Amino acid sequence: MSENKIDTIYTDGIGKIHFFGNMIRIDLMSFVPAESDDPNEKPTPRIETRLVMNPNAFLASYESFVNMIDKLTKAGILTTNSEAEEAEKKEENKAAEVEVSEVK
Repeated sequence: MSENKIDTIYTDGIGKIHFFGNMIRIDLMSFVPAESDDPNEKPTPRIETRLVMNPNAFLASYESFVNMIDKLTKAGILTTNSEAEEAEKKEENKAAEVEVSEVK
């Protein structure tokens, strides 16, 4: 019985997306630790892999991403910008209330 091997690719994000030769090219990047011992030096992004697909596959992928974002939002794992802004305003208001209470 043979098993099909599926490669897993880890990425810290997308570096750039290009359109060339009727294909979408997505550069997947990873952060590389600084070479110096300076703890203040930030890791630098490096292109690790390029994902190439036709426009139809790109659109299908986009739809899959949107569906996953919706599921993660409904599960409370992600918040929309408006929800995040609202939560931030509530925190600011709480902080302001504490400051006013302390002044009295």
